[in-house]
Amino acid sequence: MEIRQLQNQIRTLIELDETESPIVSYFLDREDPDASRILRERAIAARKAVDRSQREDLERTLDRIENHVTGELGPSTRSVAVFARSGSSPLFLTLEFEATLPTQMFVDSLPTVFPLVQLKDNYHRYVLMICNEESARILEVSLGSVTREVWARRPELRERVGREWTRLHYQNHRRDRSERFVKEKIALLERMFSRGGHTHLMLAGNARILARVRKSLPKALADRLVDTVPASSRDRSTDIVLATLSSFIEHEERESQATVGLLCRELRRGGLAACGYRDTRAALERGQ
Repeated sequence: MEIRQLQNQIRTLIELDETESPIVSYFLDREDPDASRILRERAIAARKAVDRSQREDLERTLDRIENHVTGELGPSTRSVAVFARSGSSPLFLTLEFEATLPTQMFVDSLPTVFPLVQLKDNYHRYVLMICNEESARILEVSLGSVTREVWARRPELRERVGREWTRLHYQNHRRDRSERFVKEKIALLERMFSRGGHTHLMLAGNARILARVRKSLPKALADRLVDTVPASSRDRSTDIVLATLSSFIEHEERESQATVGLLCRELRRGGLAACGYRDTRAALERGQ
């Protein structure tokens, strides 16, 4: 799932009308060893909290969710969100992610969408370039998984050594081509970021190649670079994505803390900040 799809699903959920039946907002981390206990306890609490007239619909909804998550999820799914209700206006929406959502469950008249908003914020889209002496790839990573392979190339120069070229000819050509190779990839990244929609860049691959790429980045791209992650040509793409994802989440956490710090400083000195519904809405209505 991509960011835009998730935004559309969140919008659909917040526009739902209330009915006589409760909505179950169910979030499961498939790697959480305590998931079964947490959800079982939440279900017990929900049964006690709803009106007697709603219990039959609630039981039907919980049974359907349980049947779905125990047998119909994709093999790469790490977490799932389910929004469901029975009754006169039934609902059953499932969202599967390769990113992690904490295990929790809510039963209310309206869906609980904040965990999805947090997911969107924590696992925002970034561009990953994997490069080493043998190949280069440019991927778009969104919500923890690869959503698009923008560019891939695996040069095959070695076959020409001894058949057409001397080794010195090969080394000189390789050096020249490596310089062009780096420039081409940076130019492609510049075009991607200039079109908008991407705000962060990650690099992975051979340390020597990474150093050359990083040194050659123009300021606009260097400002968007989050981190570089070492990786060899033998590493699987999924493992490299997971390594960059971990680093990206740490960066997002630091960035969020810095933003909160800025907000607090501006509030304390009466600067460019607003707090509370009334003041915030007034600032937005003034176009600030």
